Amino acid sequence: MNKITNIIVAPFDADSSKKDAADFVCGEKNNEITIGNAIEACVEQNKNLLLLNGIYRIDAFYDFGDSGST
Repeated sequence: MNKITNIIVAPFDADSSKKDAADFVCGEKNNEITIGNAIEACVEQNKNLLLLNGIYRIDAFYDFGDSGST
């Protein structure tokens, strides 16, 4: 796992060593919020997003009213 070029996200069911290495750790629900925050950090820091293997719980998708434009 290269933290120099990646923002690392761990799922709630990851082992403790993976959670310790991650920049973001998801809880047992609403993981879309954590993943969204990680994406924002990637944009700000010009890094890639790395989702570690595991279960992610996406409870909803949000419409930010921006038509998906940047």
